[in-house]
Amino acid sequence: MKKPYKIALLFIFFGAFTPITISIYNKSSEKRKEKEMISNLGDLELVTLENKEFKVSSLEIDNNILIYFFNSNCHLCKEDLKELYNQDYDNSNQVIAVSNENIEQIRVFKEENLKNKSVNNIKLVVDKTGKLFDRFNIKTTPQLFKYNSKKILIGHYKGAIDINKFYD
Repeated sequence: MKKPYKIALLFIFFGAFTPITISIYNKSSEKRKEKEMISNLGDLELVTLENKEFKVSSLEIDNNILIYFFNSNCHLCKEDLKELYNQDYDNSNQVIAVSNENIEQIRVFKEENLKNKSVNNIKLVVDKTGKLFDRFNIKTTPQLFKYNSKKILIGHYKGAIDINKFYD
């Protein structure tokens, strides 16, 4: 009689912990996949404010590429972008400022906040499909992903960003 109870207890014990183990494994597996997806920049297809296709591979750059996710209604984003546009920083880094809003909203944002100023190393682009925001799991802005010249992730910053992070 004792043996069937032990076997039943083992089934109950393992049955209770199996879903927890699977859940933990799935979460760590998802995080690993997420990290792999963003650790290598690859090629991203975005749209410029002129509604033209923009690919990261089109950049000829020997230094860092910074992907800055922003929203035109975000106060911190406005301040960061204003400071970037108004400072005379080293042109060796390429900043790609990405929004998932519509192009017209970003055009208005640029006119009102950036005085339609053009800076060679800063590109304002739109993620029309939202795939890039999904790929990077962007739920809040601002966020900055910093890649080296080999397009390998070297830094990720969330929230208020010291402007020097763009250029150090």
